[in-house]
Amino acid sequence: MRKEIALAIVIGIIVGLGITFGLFYARERLLPNRTAEEIESSRQQNPTPTPSLKTNLVVQQPKNNLLTAEKTIKVVGRALPDSMIVVLADSNEYITSADLDGDFAVDIDLALGGNRVTVVATSPDGNQESVILSLVYSTVDLDAPPATEEGETEE
Repeated sequence: MRKEIALAIVIGIIVGLGITFGLFYARERLLPNRTAEEIESSRQQNPTPTPSLKTNLVVQQPKNNLLTAEKTIKVVGRALPDSMIVVLADSNEYITSADLDGDFAVDIDLALGGNRVTVVATSPDGNQESVILSLVYSTVDLDAPPATEEGETEE
């Protein structure tokens, strides 16, 4: 039984290699040989198109990695006109749409500590684009003087 399986595997490998060699040989014979100059000139005549942004989503405010003492913050940005905008923050969803100029703004609540805010724009033709922001909401007063060991502040 083991000999038959080993023999079948060996025969399969030989047949596969034979087919691969045959296709390679046929391709070499049937396709014309092109020089590097011909290939380069065809690339210059037919340049690769640069991909465009699907919805042109730009979040103008807040900036990524922002540290804020405000619980509520305004997310302001721009996308294609009439795009549907969804902002995911903590476990909340905020839905709005871009106006005719493509501008949008929505107030969101932040959780204490680190927040991952995802802004998703869906254009009228169904294309989506997203931007992920990291925001930190803290109630610690960073401008306060440091505390001493007894709990008093230094002056």
